[in-house]
Amino acid sequence: MLLDAHAHPDMYDDVEAREAIEEMERDHILIVATSMDFPSYERAKRLGHKSRNFVPAFGVHPWNAHLHGDQLDAIREAARTETVLAEIGLDYRRIQDLRHYPLERAVFQIFLDEAASRDHLLSIHLNGAEGDAWRMMRGHDLGRVIIHSYSGDLDSLKRFIGYGCYFSVGPRVRQIERLRDIVREIPADRLLTETDGPGQRAPETGKRGTPGRVRESLAGIAEVKGMRLADVEALVLENYRRLIKGLPLPESW
Repeated sequence: MLLDAHAHPDMYDDVEAREAIEEMERDHILIVATSMDFPSYERAKRLGHKSRNFVPAFGVHPWNAHLHGDQLDAIREAARTETVLAEIGLDYRRIQDLRHYPLERAVFQIFLDEAASRDHLLSIHLNGAEGDAWRMMRGHDLGRVIIHSYSGDLDSLKRFIGYGCYFSVGPRVRQIERLRDIVREIPADRLLTETDGPGQRAPETGKRGTPGRVRESLAGIAEVKGMRLADVEALVLENYRRLIKGLPLPESW
């Protein structure tokens, strides 16, 4: 069984979604279906009805947070009801309009508050905002945190490791030395795999990502850590099962 702890299957068209479901079920790939906003959350839930290998997650991506200033109460209500909250976080690199940052932080704060009070699982996007994210997170007792595709500085990484965060690693770890350096620093018992698909295209073909690209993530971790591929597969599942223990997720998880 393989794990894709962070993907966007709502971005598939109908044909791609059908093919992805066939691949997931044939190859026993479990996927956390993250959301960008309310419409993508609804599509993720519909996909969840088609396969038990999907776990829909509710989130408002930091790229979209500024569009939801009039929906903060609705965001809070949805965050109360969903077990997995993703994709959430802060992005000061891709989003450079300073006027958007207060709403990014306000939306992120809602998810942190609800996760702390209800023991939800978070998958967090950080890009150029590691310092602010740390200042917001450290005041909460968050027991289930995944940092998605971390690419920040090593001092911040050490703080997040000390806090207890897990880290999902994508296929780019095979191509980008900076990401390999980061994986070297992460304890093996905090590593998870992801694809961030379908947006991350396969470098060999240029085709949109599929669930099967999680094998590239596994291979990259194995290379960096000097481990056997089978051992990394077992390690990742053990890590994830430890992280979600006690959560009301489907039996297949």
